[in-house]
Amino acid sequence: MKRVSILIFFLFLLSSGFSAQLGAIKLVKVLEFGSDDKRDYLFFGAGPISADDDGNIYVVDSERCVIRKYSKKGIFLKEVGAKGQGPKEFLGISGIVVWKESLLIYDYINKRLSQYNFDLEQIQSSRLLDAFSTRMACNRDYLLFNRWEDLKGGIMMVRPFTDWKKLIIPNYDFGKYKKHKRSPLFYAYFHYVFSVNPETGGFVTALRCPLSGRPQLFSFNRKGELQSKVKMERIANYSFDERRVDLSRAGQARGKGSFLALIRAFHTGENQVVFSYGYSGTIGNPETVEAGLLLVNTNDGKILGRLKTKEYDIRCIRNGLAYGYIRDAEDAELKVGVYRIVL
Repeated sequence: MKRVSILIFFLFLLSSGFSAQLGAIKLVKVLEFGSDDKRDYLFFGAGPISADDDGNIYVVDSERCVIRKYSKKGIFLKEVGAKGQGPKEFLGISGIVVWKESLLIYDYINKRLSQYNFDLEQIQSSRLLDAFSTRMACNRDYLLFNRWEDLKGGIMMVRPFTDWKKLIIPNYDFGKYKKHKRSPLFYAYFHYVFSVNPETGGFVTALRCPLSGRPQLFSFNRKGELQSKVKMERIANYSFDERRVDLSRAGQARGKGSFLALIRAFHTGENQVVFSYGYSGTIGNPETVEAGLLLVNTNDGKILGRLKTKEYDIRCIRNGLAYGYIRDAEDAELKVGVYRIVL
């Protein structure tokens, strides 16, 4: 897992006046907050971010396992949570999303789904044993998680706080890699990133670690019915070393070749999706060769725009604004940044 964590790097925005052109999308920073000498503005870990329709911002400090609420101007309002297994405590918050005028928070270590109002007061909480996820998304009716079941990776659709659930397994041909499905490392490479279209409730998913330079995109409607499957344009030429997923040979894994990590699909719009991606070097030298953003047409897999940068870490896009993290290049101070999306 150590090698996997090395590959899952952060993409940070450094310059306060920086704006970048990505196809037809332009991101312009409008707000930043955070400080290493003020407790309520100090972030020890970069966790999930969400925002409500009034522009209030909810930031998870992944190290302290707390959730903080800030106004749309970046003013601290409230904090809840602590590290632990008790009521209103967390160990690994992997998702916080707005759902029906409330917040849903999933703790993947405690296996617990909680509902809070926008004042960060708990409404209800329940165990959710079926979800394996370091990511969560939702439409009006369902929550989406990664799930590993019967040695098959897929997307688990859950109706919150009910017994209803559905497993979707995209029809991906793993070919010769099927023999590694009993490896504990297999799930670390072969799970899916996904993003929900806020207008239609449909979603797009792809393998987080594709086996070639041409990732496949699977598009589903809001009910989880497959609508299309297309291959993207080639991003990079590289070979995926099968020893990366074979635990019994992991100590011998010094294979060459490259590796493409689609870390997250953080925004889906009409017929297009924006990916953040990282393209690293060999196993023994995980230094990133290339990183950035891709704007992709989900109808034909064409890359409409590409921004090569190691500076972005956008976690949430909502109501025309993008929310992410900024790290100061000199003292590694972590801050939250808000960006306006100009089409």
